[in-house]
Amino acid sequence: MKRKSIKALVLGLTFTSGHVLSSVSLDTYLQEVTGQNSRITATQNNMASAELQRSQAKILTSINAFSLVQLESDRKQPQFADFEGISRERRTFQLGLEQNSSYGMTHRLFSNYSYINQKEATFIPNPRVANSALVYEFTFPLMRNFLGTNTQYQQEIISKRSTAEMYRESFDQRRVINEAQAAYWRLKTAQEIVRSQEEIIEQGIKFLKWTQGRVRDRLSEESDLRQAQAILDLRRFDLQKEKMELLKAQQAFNSIRELDLYTEVGELQDFPSNDLLPKLPSEEEALKRPDLLGLEAQLRAEALESQRVAELSKMELNLMGSAATNGLSYNAEPAYTKTFSGKYPTYMIGMRLNVPLDRQSVDDVQRAAKLKERGLKSSLLRNRYETLAGLSQLRLEYEQLTQQLKVVSNLVDAQEIKLKTERERHRYGRSSTFQLLTFEQDYQQARQDLIRTKGQLWQLSGQTALYSSQGNF
Repeated sequence: MKRKSIKALVLGLTFTSGHVLSSVSLDTYLQEVTGQNSRITATQNNMASAELQRSQAKILTSINAFSLVQLESDRKQPQFADFEGISRERRTFQLGLEQNSSYGMTHRLFSNYSYINQKEATFIPNPRVANSALVYEFTFPLMRNFLGTNTQYQQEIISKRSTAEMYRESFDQRRVINEAQAAYWRLKTAQEIVRSQEEIIEQGIKFLKWTQGRVRDRLSEESDLRQAQAILDLRRFDLQKEKMELLKAQQAFNSIRELDLYTEVGELQDFPSNDLLPKLPSEEEALKRPDLLGLEAQLRAEALESQRVAELSKMELNLMGSAATNGLSYNAEPAYTKTFSGKYPTYMIGMRLNVPLDRQSVDDVQRAAKLKERGLKSSLLRNRYETLAGLSQLRLEYEQLTQQLKVVSNLVDAQEIKLKTERERHRYGRSSTFQLLTFEQDYQQARQDLIRTKGQLWQLSGQTALYSSQGNF
């Protein structure tokens, strides 16, 4: 916006304009922020995403369907053509289920169809053979991933990292809401201060006219008129400063709800009663705020990751076995009836050993996991300290502002009584114009100090949510 437009806007910020904007309550404003602020939307989507990512843990042990189709044509020159044929055609088809169980065992149950045609293999009575089988295979780990240790680590890691992400996003939401509350009460304070300054100017204009009449009637000195004019000019200057703060507060207000910065804002709700100020949480409750719980969940995930890496460094020793029922036919059709007869079973049992030889790399990975875990522990300790220190500072500021509010409230009452008395004395010529103007200035300054103190206290009140465990999912 051009400089002239900004100047016109600043000069035009007043509550006595011809049109009246609808008032905006704190609840309405927070609803707008929740619905329109991109950071809020991002945190909501990230939390929903983190919740859905928990399903990755279920996928690790879910049942999967699989199939295999394989066609092979082998035309290489045979060594014994009469036995092997001049070419071979093979077909393989598998369809079944497989699962990696949470206790480490893997299962496969599938139907297997294989067909081979050895063309012109004259010494083989049946060169075309089809085999149909129902096969069950298993692998049981005896060392690495024994009883599903590694799988359970992976599932727990996924869950903890998802939880950590949800806590972090929840705390980010609280930050935005706290910023919104602070912006609301900042704008309310600016509105009240501008209104107070405008009232002072109205009084100053009336007093200036009254003084002009007194000087014209030779009932007052010319110096009284000069004093009244000087005070009025000073108050007009102060009003322009307060209107600039009002403009900045309005921009911050609109920025959080992501509207045009110069969108006009109606009257905000009055400051609530001091009895409604939120109570400060205890230190025990503050240590359960979302960002700390998120760090704890992340720390647990990294500790599990360290254990998982240690588990993977073990040598692999697996017990393997299979069992199958078979049916043989001498054409391309599957022999399913023979498959389920149980007359032609095959069995297999065996062991498989796999030993990692690059111990240096394995050790490096383990040390990296340990170092990351230690780093998170240090971060958690520091964040806990900062949380308690921040809560202590908040409590101190809360107490100071509460005491200031009591003092300035009494001061306003005292200044008001003093001003009324001085006005009465001035009416009968028992007080100077300068003295009356000074008392008016003292009263209005006390009023503005009261407004500012209330505004500061309510802006600070939003921070209590940052130290509270309430609302954690």
